Amino acid sequence: MKIESFYWVNKALTIWLTGLSAAGKSTLAFALEKALFAEGRTCYVLDGDNIRHGLNKNLGFSNENRTENIRRITEVARLMNDAGMIVM
Repeated sequence: MKIESFYWVNKALTIWLTGLSAAGKSTLAFALEKALFAEGRTCYVLDGDNIRHGLNKNLGFSNENRTENIRRITEVARLMNDAGMIVM
């Protein structure tokens, strides 16, 4: 029964924040995560800098690499959405 109620509380979605470097995207995402978590939502921030140090550490900043970076992050977000999570 707890699992069913989890799915009613959490509607899985991805919130994609875009903007220039140092514009505050991560700050906003972490503030939103904190607020959602306080409401009992299951959520996670896929921070671009952290992703580039791990999953995408082999990628540079060429147009081709940026496209691959986005593709990988999108796949991870989709998997997390499939698990019922809100992803930012």
